[in-house]
Amino acid sequence: MAAERSDDAAFTAWWCVSLQRHREEADEFGWRPTLDAVTADIEAGNPIQDVFDKYRLPLPVRTDADRGALVDLGSLGIDRVRTEGDYGCPRERSCGRRAGADPDSGAEPRCAIADRTMRYQPKRSER
Repeated sequence: MAAERSDDAAFTAWWCVSLQRHREEADEFGWRPTLDAVTADIEAGNPIQDVFDKYRLPLPVRTDADRGALVDLGSLGIDRVRTEGDYGCPRERSCGRRAGADPDSGAEPRCAIADRTMRYQPKRSER
């Protein structure tokens, strides 16, 4: 069953979250060039449904956007700073993925597609 075009943001968020696992599998089973081409097309702003159709890849039935791999900062001896807000997609063509900093380490979530930290968006104060 084909995904609706309105699901593009959700599928892109899923791709971001699962990309590291796909990279490991692609390296192990020899399909890394295809994976890199798919990721480049998505980063270029092509709708994920079109990209997956082009490479004859199935889209998942369900998407569970989650935060990316976190780095433990506790060993650096830096006091944690409490922030009010969350993180969003850092790409120009945002996928709508939202995530929070790791509650234990304070590490920022990463976008696997853009290979950079997600963009922090402070919570607006209600006055």
